[in-house]
Amino acid sequence: MKDFLTFRTMITPVLVQCLFWVAIVSFVAIAVIDIIHHESYRVVFLVLVVGPLATRIVCEMLILLFRIHDRLVAIESNTRR
Repeated sequence: MKDFLTFRTMITPVLVQCLFWVAIVSFVAIAVIDIIHHESYRVVFLVLVVGPLATRIVCEMLILLFRIHDRLVAIESNTRR
């Protein structure tokens, strides 16, 4: 709990993962609605393939920043010994 209160434990990576899954569910729902309303298959393709792929890339970049931070903290703790 102390690490959480002193901002040593990050909650943002968990939030990024949750937002990723919310976005995926949203893209699928939008695609289903587009199919029901007989939208262009290009639109459905973009929503089902490009949307989640772009979302995944952005989320991975955000998570990467936190992983780099974790590695730097590990390096710092190893060099203190």
